[in-house]
Amino acid sequence: MVGQDDGKPWLHPVATSFALLARLQANPEPSDGTIIEASVRSLIGAQQSDGSWRYPVAVPRYGARPGWSSGMAQGLAISALTRSLAVVADPTLAVTIEASVRRAHDHLMLPTTAGGCSILDAAGAPFFEECPVEPVPYILNGACFALIGLWDFERAFGGEAGAQAARRLSALLPAWDLGYWSRYDLLSGAPSSPDYHSLHVSLLRILAALYAEDFAEYEARFRRYRMSRPRRWKALAVLAVERLVVPVEVRHGT
Repeated sequence: MVGQDDGKPWLHPVATSFALLARLQANPEPSDGTIIEASVRSLIGAQQSDGSWRYPVAVPRYGARPGWSSGMAQGLAISALTRSLAVVADPTLAVTIEASVRRAHDHLMLPTTAGGCSILDAAGAPFFEECPVEPVPYILNGACFALIGLWDFERAFGGEAGAQAARRLSALLPAWDLGYWSRYDLLSGAPSSPDYHSLHVSLLRILAALYAEDFAEYEARFRRYRMSRPRRWKALAVLAVERLVVPVEVRHGT
């Protein structure tokens, strides 16, 4: 899956990983192996030497310049590549996949101050940032996808960072709770769109199954918000005002 930057195609790591995960989730037939391996090679081919996947586009909303890496992209690529090991028949490619996944993991865990995707607290617990800039956006869905990727990594290769990262994300969940809806990030006081709110519910349900913590509590709370018509209309009204205030070109930067 490619994007376009000034007419030049580039591989979109999130879209490519989603497509690969969807094919893997669909119980692939042996005949799908060629397509899966081609997708895997394309994803690895776009990976940088430091283990990252880079975006050659700016994100005006957050002030990110071209060349930024994303905790969400790292996590999704880790999930897609790690799960592909179960169906890839070529042993040489399997070795290449493992090396790629390990590099991707290292970049995900690297502090943002060193060019990676982790915001560390005083105890060294990471928060995986989708768009690592200052001020930190703290984007919820990106952090969730990254944490799922870390779970896939540790299930395959071992490690203990996932539990620490899960505890930190769980402890931060009240910050995204507006009392009637969820927030997309912590830079804006506006609620997330209905689609992203539903995504938050789904991701928290997954994290509750993987890590426990308080994810189930907030999954249930956000799900109740979604089922309440007055809360939904309030979220839509506040979001509409926010979109009137924020310039279109800035919103579309995301």
